[in-house]
Amino acid sequence: DGKVMPVRASSDQPDSTVYGAFAAPDGYLVIAAQVDEIWAKLSALIGGADLAADTRFQSAAGRNNHREEVTGLVRAWTMAQPSVAACMAALDAAGVPAAPVQTIDQVMDDPQIAARGMILEQDHPELGKVRLPNLPFNFSACDKSTPSIAPELGQHNAEIAAELGFSKDEITAMEASGALYAAKRAVARV
Repeated sequence: DGKVMPVRASSDQPDSTVYGAFAAPDGYLVIAAQVDEIWAKLSALIGGADLAADTRFQSAAGRNNHREEVTGLVRAWTMAQPSVAACMAALDAAGVPAAPVQTIDQVMDDPQIAARGMILEQDHPELGKVRLPNLPFNFSACDKSTPSIAPELGQHNAEIAAELGFSKDEITAMEASGALYAAKRAVARV
């Protein structure tokens, strides 16, 4: 259908272990367990009391010093779960901040995105109905009307030139010489 979807490049945070994207069998999720209190919850979930008691990992500095081992344990746990949804349910129950990583098409269809009005639909004169991102924030006294479609290249040049005092003949001459851009207009054939 002509869609080109971006792909994930990286989520490495070497000075903030454990914070980043982790693979599950059916997708990715972001886990934010870089602070000691949250690491204690995550470690108990993924490795039980023994991992939670491991003094090498009880401080942020310790986790950063052993980041390959720590992130390996988290990766092994997420891949052992049946799905991103299963990971999310377990992490939520344990009180560990996490979120699924969505593709662009999933974001565009997300009910929360729709509820917040973050996607605009506009009728474009050449492209038909297009969906565009709205401002990512809302203020109570903010104008929430849908903005107009961006003008085509040079669409208003003649109008602006007229407002600046140029005559119709001067505008036509500037367009003919290329000094003032004008889109090629279809000429009606008689």
